[in-house]
Amino acid sequence: MIGHFSGPSENNPYAWDDDFSYVQYSVTAATYQDILFYSKIFHNVCFAIGTFLSLLLLYLIFKKNGKMLQNYRTMLIFNCFVDMQICLAVYLGQYSTKAIDNLFMSSFDGIGQHLGFTGQCALMSFFTLSINVVITSLPANYYYRYICIKRGRPLSFCGVLLLYSIVYAVTLPTMIWTLFSFHYDGLSRPGFNYGSLWFNVKPLPTILILNFHLPHTKFFMIYVFICYGIAYSLSISFAVKTWRILGTDKAKYSQRTLQMQTQLSVAMLVQAILPVFISLGPSVLMIIEIAFGFNWDIVTTIAFNAFALIPVLNSLCTILVIRPFREAVMRPFLKTKPAVSRSSVT
Repeated sequence: MIGHFSGPSENNPYAWDDDFSYVQYSVTAATYQDILFYSKIFHNVCFAIGTFLSLLLLYLIFKKNGKMLQNYRTMLIFNCFVDMQICLAVYLGQYSTKAIDNLFMSSFDGIGQHLGFTGQCALMSFFTLSINVVITSLPANYYYRYICIKRGRPLSFCGVLLLYSIVYAVTLPTMIWTLFSFHYDGLSRPGFNYGSLWFNVKPLPTILILNFHLPHTKFFMIYVFICYGIAYSLSISFAVKTWRILGTDKAKYSQRTLQMQTQLSVAMLVQAILPVFISLGPSVLMIIEIAFGFNWDIVTTIAFNAFALIPVLNSLCTILVIRPFREAVMRPFLKTKPAVSRSSVT
């Protein structure tokens, strides 16, 4: 537990408790504590529901043995893994964030707050990796589906391993950059107490600093958005190629197969659109704050809490849209009592 101290420490090298009576806080201490309270409830609920839905979807994937679903089993399992990865990363962190003075500041309110400074930097880098994989895995999923349609069979084990290894290889630099930046960016202002820029809370939590003035930060932000742009472009390209094959050879497929392809298209489209609002949204908000010097305080924290909804909505959408999954879940609730035969009275 972090106690009161009068200078930097090993667990909090860039912020420490001091006399901040000169600071004019835009959010009161009581309001900030209320936000943390409701944030914790929100994260606990999202973690419970997200974990349940991801495990339920995983169970349905293995339970349903239809040929169509078997072809896409590996892709769906990978998506479940990504959802559970995000679910864990967000729950462990439960981030409070603030963008001010060309800085992005963050602290943990979840289990991660009990880690040391280096451990918290590592957790933040794991969170960054998890969020970016949501975007970079989109073209991999669309390519996997395209190959299934074109060849009539899924990728080989080596092909799957290579495909999804590329997904993590592309996002790995962002993980390394996050670990490095949050560990060392605070040194850009030697001796400065970043606690004076944080919320009105005592004792101060461990605060992680990202400085957008630094060249390496600008470079990697550009790298991330280029990766996002390429990911969405490739996804659209493979989606169009897939539908061209389905349209050209429509007579070869049964009505049931075409319906399943439509359901997969909807599920994958939702998975592509959700990050635009839930993942890119907070990032764009942060960049606007920094670029124009806005200080929206709590708004940034609330926006970043939306990341907890990704595993919930992804799994829920997949279960509801894909008919065999939906029917398996709804069947126990739709069972009706057998009709009682009535003889006519003469």
